[in-house]
Amino acid sequence: MTTEKSLADHTVPVSAFTRPSVVRAWLQDAGLRPNRLLGQNFLIDGNILRLLLDTAAVHSSDRILEVGPGLGALTAGLLDRGAHVVAIEKDERFFPLLEEHLAGYSDRTLIQGDALDFVPGILAQESITKMVANLPYTPGTRILVDIATCAMRPERIAVMVQDEVAGRITAEPGTTAFGLLSLWCRVFYRVSYVKRVSPNCFWPRPKVQSAIVLLERLAEPLVQDAGWPFFMWMTKQLFQHRRKQMGRLLSELPISKETNNAQIVDFLPETCRRLRPEAVPLDVWCTLSENMRMHVEANQGIEGSDHGR
Repeated sequence: MTTEKSLADHTVPVSAFTRPSVVRAWLQDAGLRPNRLLGQNFLIDGNILRLLLDTAAVHSSDRILEVGPGLGALTAGLLDRGAHVVAIEKDERFFPLLEEHLAGYSDRTLIQGDALDFVPGILAQESITKMVANLPYTPGTRILVDIATCAMRPERIAVMVQDEVAGRITAEPGTTAFGLLSLWCRVFYRVSYVKRVSPNCFWPRPKVQSAIVLLERLAEPLVQDAGWPFFMWMTKQLFQHRRKQMGRLLSELPISKETNNAQIVDFLPETCRRLRPEAVPLDVWCTLSENMRMHVEANQGIEGSDHGR
């Protein structure tokens, strides 16, 4: 066994994690193969790893959540920059190897399980300040939404996601890509597209492009936490029929018999009533939601909705 793979007296150097030959040897020795269904495409580009770390602006005082650490390349990079890392790995096959690779680090918490079972509760439990991750493709969007929209949302989120997802996260109102994901993220964060990442930066090579995106928490959310369940319910309803105009959508919204839908339409500026949902400005969405929420609560709520959950 080579020095780079020996863990007798030190941690694995970060450089080893980005060498395809070393990664393949680790897996071969452990009798493991990447599971494409779990999105196990390991980052093997040191420059992209450093860029993700730099984007996260890691400090020694940070407590960072990582989802899907895999073999521990990003985890080791975060630990080397002095942060405490809470890493959640779903694949029980890889977990012993991850523990072995990070044996020389003490300032980390490794959890074996499905991240969807832990977030967002773990954010408060572990006093998480940032999230940094190469998110698995399939559940990555849901994990991001659950974390970005919860009451204990991190101050900074730097993640690698599928490029198509990155485009939806960072889409501006008025573009075809603007939808629930971009709208919900922008309520709580300033979002930016950092860099597209080639499939050649991973092993095994995925069939799609990836991208790094950054979410920086707003000083004040555009929708207060008390109004968030209603905002989420309302926007889900309206984006289900995104080819219709907003005036018609509001007139057809499933509101209680005590509520006059004509009054609901009046909460939307006339200039926006012929717009489709993706074209409505962010500030209009927020004002519309708050006015509707107050009006609906005064008229005994919405029949059959989950807006109060």
